[in-house]
Amino acid sequence: MRVLAHLPLAARVLDVGCNTGELGAQMKALRGCYVVGVEKNPAYRDLAGQRLDEIIVADVMDLPGLLSPSCQFDAVVAADVLEHLPDPWAAVRLLSGYLRGGGV
Repeated sequence: MRVLAHLPLAARVLDVGCNTGELGAQMKALRGCYVVGVEKNPAYRDLAGQRLDEIIVADVMDLPGLLSPSCQFDAVVAADVLEHLPDPWAAVRLLSGYLRGGGV
């Protein structure tokens, strides 16, 4: 996938809208990433939890109450997510706060 080409090797990744963790599993296998998935549908928790390093069941906009502002990632992936949100730019602003300097 094109997303993988943009990830640094061994990156710490926040995968927003991770679904069942399929993309995150590829990030881990092909790029050596540590992947924290965020998925609001609890039906995907078990499968995503088997594939990813950590799973957070929540809406993306609820992350400030669940992740410390000091929690930083090398990359944030929101594949097929932003276009479904009521205010995608608010989500982008929120998620950018979790990026380390130079993050993607």
